[in-house]
Amino acid sequence: MAWRTCYTATVNGRQIVVRHRTPDPDEMALHLSMSLDWYTGYVEVLPTDGIDAEDYERYDSEIEAPGGLTFGGSLNEYPDQQFLGFDTAHWGMEGYTMADAINGTAKMQRDIEKYREQHGKESEN
Repeated sequence: MAWRTCYTATVNGRQIVVRHRTPDPDEMALHLSMSLDWYTGYVEVLPTDGIDAEDYERYDSEIEAPGGLTFGGSLNEYPDQQFLGFDTAHWGMEGYTMADAINGTAKMQRDIEKYREQHGKESEN
């Protein structure tokens, strides 16, 4: 299996990351009934957001993500930052595109900022 980062951006001080997974030929032969081609999307959670990323399931009703939130924590290339994330490896999400994944992270980013407005902490500056 090969993962590649296909999109990164910084929006309102938040890192956004979208990755694409493509199966290798051996996987394709074993899993003909299921798509192994999917995306993951991640949006950085800032300290002032009032969100504990590792307890990500707690925020699923307030932060909309394609297929639901399925990740909370740091990413290898961003070890000092916390993220919420999703994946599209769910039945019914076949055909999901990179544009869909980018749009999903944009919606998450807006929802995180809305959550911060309602529940966030004051900046300690």
